[in-house]
Amino acid sequence: TAYKFRDPEGHPLEFIMRKPAKPPAVARIDHSAISERDTAASMAFYEGLGLAAGRRSLNVGIEQERLDGVRNAIVEVTALELPEGNAPHVELLHYRGEYDRTVPLPGPDDIAATRLVFSMPDEKTLMRVADAAGNLFRDPDGHILEFEVGA
Repeated sequence: TAYKFRDPEGHPLEFIMRKPAKPPAVARIDHSAISERDTAASMAFYEGLGLAAGRRSLNVGIEQERLDGVRNAIVEVTALELPEGNAPHVELLHYRGEYDRTVPLPGPDDIAATRLVFSMPDEKTLMRVADAAGNLFRDPDGHILEFEVGA
């Protein structure tokens, strides 16, 4: 069961309830999903940051249409995981078909601007992935990424 919505600030969220053998003790963040135009280009970009392709699925049917509010939705999902393979992870969503994908890119300070924040283990790793623009930049589809040193 899944439910997509926006929080009071406009950030998109999704709750997913799976049928585990035993319910988890606490809720946790499983993944951040981002739509993209070209899976190969996005995978190359994120693999350059150290993520690796994981599970893939093809989501179709009335449930997907209702979840996304997109008629005839056919969505290729590619999980990109950390080398350790533990969650949370990034999921690339590629919507097959002809859709109007012209959406103005939010600025980094816009209230509803979302960003993926990657916490690097040390300054050396941070410098390896960050470019000359600093630790805040965009992926091939314009999603805002931020890199920081953290535990």
